[in-house]
Amino acid sequence: MISETDKPGLPSVLRRSMLGLPCVLLVALAVMSFLASPGATGQAGTPAATPCAAVSPQAVAGTPARVATPASGDAERIALATFGTPVTASCLTVTLTAESSRAGPGTLTVEVLDADGTPVEDAEVVILTRHIEMDHGISTTDAVPSGPGTWLAENVPLGMGGKWEAQVVITRPGTEPVAVTFAIDLVERE
Repeated sequence: MISETDKPGLPSVLRRSMLGLPCVLLVALAVMSFLASPGATGQAGTPAATPCAAVSPQAVAGTPARVATPASGDAERIALATFGTPVTASCLTVTLTAESSRAGPGTLTVEVLDADGTPVEDAEVVILTRHIEMDHGISTTDAVPSGPGTWLAENVPLGMGGKWEAQVVITRPGTEPVAVTFAIDLVERE
């Protein structure tokens, strides 16, 4: 005959399930780590491409991202690319130029090249701008294609002199958006 103390009760079932839960979590974590590794296979069992080293983080909705200084290796040190400086992020090289360094509505040109140096044409480009020294919020301007690998953003609201950030967000079909941030130093209008 089975005594009351020999019957598996609710506390012993809970104890066993609590012991098994960490094991299940460890296995799930190991599988997810393997699938996220560069050596994992992509669709149809083909090896997934190894991603390019990113200089800037992925786009975060509404928040200009900073570009880590590639040569320093120091995560605390932050630098921003300036007008005309090509920046490589997630297999794309992005260059931002302006027709003027004076404050006021301006025209910005974005050039985007792929890892082979070929102009990118299948992308949407948006520019987020914000004044660093004054809290005027973030302005969003859609850039329109103006040639192979080139987009033009007109009437970008850069209304006062000082230090600005312009985050260029490039979205291509089937990929995550890529964001590169540039420093803009504008002088007051005369």
